[in-house]
Amino acid sequence: YHEPNPFGTGDIGAARLLLLAALLLGFALRVFALDRLPPGLSDVEALNGVLAREWAHSLHGWRSGLTAAVYRPLIGALGAQPLALRLTSAFVGVLALPLLYVTGSVMVDRARMRTGAWPAVAAAAVLAVSYAHVSLSRLGVPAVLPATLSLLAVYAFWRAQRDQRLAACAAGGLALAVACYAVPAGWLLVMAIIGFALFDSALRADLGVSDSPSPGNRRVAGWSIILLVWLLCMTPLLLEA
Repeated sequence: YHEPNPFGTGDIGAARLLLLAALLLGFALRVFALDRLPPGLSDVEALNGVLAREWAHSLHGWRSGLTAAVYRPLIGALGAQPLALRLTSAFVGVLALPLLYVTGSVMVDRARMRTGAWPAVAAAAVLAVSYAHVSLSRLGVPAVLPATLSLLAVYAFWRAQRDQRLAACAAGGLALAVACYAVPAGWLLVMAIIGFALFDSALRADLGVSDSPSPGNRRVAGWSIILLVWLLCMTPLLLEA
């Protein structure tokens, strides 16, 4: 399977330059004066820091355990200070920018669209300067996690259902489970992704269009692996409920 050029002919340099500029701008907006702005430490940030430090206590709830796993490394490296929490959120927020680009790119049939991956570049640029996303990325709170992990889940699932490789399908199921642990309404995310994928496949079959070299029965097997891995990973959360 040959990955088509993500940009239109002659636009490669300009698009890559815009994407790089969006990433740099997004990074700058999220880390500038992070130790001073916003001033003080909110009660939610303080609670998040306590849960991240008290690793054993956090593990009593799988959702809080996931948050602790994300924030604990920088707390261990920089010590118990607000900057450690906020830097983690900033890095998670910045990671959403390239994830949005690659997710948008993989969902577009770029071989048949003259726009190439320009919509994905534009989406990443908009997210880079989004006031709401920048604000969340500058606070040491887990509210920044859902957007990034949801994008990761969509990307992994879409690559899995397109490529139908065993490793890709297992990764897709794992990413969906991780998103469910981070997003309270994660079940809705899973149903939306699967529903959209089924609708897309039915539409492509009706139009006689295929973006995968795999036959239909292999695609069904791939979806089965995704759902099986997802259910296995979701077992602790289901038992906790």
